[in-house]
Amino acid sequence: MDSRETRRYDAFQRAKTFGQDNAADFAAGSTAQTNFTIISQTLTSLDSAKAGQKPGRNTSKETLLDASGWTSKTSPAPPPPSR
Repeated sequence: MDSRETRRYDAFQRAKTFGQDNAADFAAGSTAQTNFTIISQTLTSLDSAKAGQKPGRNTSKETLLDASGWTSKTSPAPPPPSR
C-alpha cells in the first residue's frame, strides 16, 4: 500500500476503535452502529486480502478492493445512448 492507502486504512482502524470504545453511547440499530459494523467488516476483508498477498509484491488498491467486495467506482456506468 502507498502512503495514501495506509492513511485510509489507519483512519478506518481509528474509527473501528472509537466505535468499540464508545459503543454504549450509540443506540442499537442506529446509523452509527451500522457504519461501525461496515467499517469492521471492511477491515476484516482487507486484512484477509493482505494475508493472501505474496511477500515482496505490491498489490494494487483495486485488487484489495475487489477482494474486499468494495469497488473503487463511485457511480454506475452510464446508460447506452437511446436512438
